[in-house]
Amino acid sequence: MKTQTQNAGDLHCESNCGAGSRRIKRGLLIACVAMTGLITSTASAALVLDQSQDLLNGAITVNVPQNSAQIFTQGAGLNYLGAIWVNDYEQTFDTYPYGVTLQLFNGVATDPLTLPLLHAQTKTFTASPHTTGDGGWFKFDLPYIPVTPGNQYTFALKGTGVGNAVLSLYNANAYAGGYRQNSTDGGASWSNAFDNQDLTFRTYSDAVPEPAMMGLLAMSGLFAVRSIRRRAV
Repeated sequence: MKTQTQNAGDLHCESNCGAGSRRIKRGLLIACVAMTGLITSTASAALVLDQSQDLLNGAITVNVPQNSAQIFTQGAGLNYLGAIWVNDYEQTFDTYPYGVTLQLFNGVATDPLTLPLLHAQTKTFTASPHTTGDGGWFKFDLPYIPVTPGNQYTFALKGTGVGNAVLSLYNANAYAGGYRQNSTDGGASWSNAFDNQDLTFRTYSDAVPEPAMMGLLAMSGLFAVRSIRRRAV
């Protein structure tokens, strides 16, 4: 009888302990689900205007031989670069579609193409951004590139040979965080004689990784808890 009573007590304890464990795991599941929604909704609206130079009083053609670059300084507290915009100086001789390649480099150099390449993308614009609802901006969305606040970076623009467009610039040194560079031979050599000029541009950044990545991180925690539950059954 003693053995039977002991076994019954053990079974009673295991039942209570198991119920408590299940309640804890259920709470963790609920917390993970709530965190997934919170992180995703919070991060989705976090891309903000960082660097900008919106003035213009001149223009520069960007095509295959004529390339242009802009140095900028990443803003404080913003660890991910999410977009770069450059302004179209609309001309009657512009032709569309217009293809342009954007390259993003880490740092500053007399020849920006010698710097470590962080990202490159080629985009074809089918019409003037003045007529497509984009406010005159050629917009390049980036895959949330990790950057260091306070450091300088350079983006360079080169035409693909498809179409023609002219970019806006300002020639009175309005932007203190960098300056424009120029190449007339397709990037083979660069001039830094335009340090009193800046492209008309904007950068958009975020303090945290892109929303999709944040959601994946939260979901991975959710799946981990589910895995624990399966092993505990």
